[in-house]
Amino acid sequence: MKARHPWAAGLAGYLLDLSRFANGAPANLHSLMKYRVIRALAKRVGATCLIETGTLHGVTAARCARVFETVLTVELDAQLAARAAALLAKYRNVTVYQGDAVALLPQLLAHPGAGKSVVFLDAHYCGGNTARGEVPEPAIAELDILARSRDRIAGIVIDDFRCFGVEDGFPSKAQLLAAAEAYFPHPDFAIRALCDQIVIERMARC
Repeated sequence: MKARHPWAAGLAGYLLDLSRFANGAPANLHSLMKYRVIRALAKRVGATCLIETGTLHGVTAARCARVFETVLTVELDAQLAARAAALLAKYRNVTVYQGDAVALLPQLLAHPGAGKSVVFLDAHYCGGNTARGEVPEPAIAELDILARSRDRIAGIVIDDFRCFGVEDGFPSKAQLLAAAEAYFPHPDFAIRALCDQIVIERMARC
């Protein structure tokens, strides 16, 4: 049987997500829908840089290379990082870092291209060939670090909200939202749940 082209697979997942939305069904978003959420947020806030924790195969970074001037992405697993780096080598504006996102985030935030960033937090263990750090889901620690460079943050997308309070080692949904509100408070930021994601967005000043 002939393998389906990645573009076709992405479109199929996107259409499935739309169908689930229309029927009010819960959905673990496919990669194309996640990319569109990031792209729409970047457009609203005028972001020029994407910082991604959890590169995996590099699909999101590759898509976002066409939208952002700078893409900085971190993968804990050495083999996955090497494969993603090879895939992304053709994009001169993408840099792949191998290591723990919590340790590397300060370095990424200090990058000259990270002046107005959207951050995609997806660095957690989810079985299979994904890497498991000391903390299975470090989103709260990552938010703490990001808040120290709040002036560089235009928006944040926290992926897989359904897993919080459910998977081992994940903080509860209430803990995640409390941290988001504490580190990125109103009225400078707006926080909302969008299907399986939490979106934190810097508000424009009148």
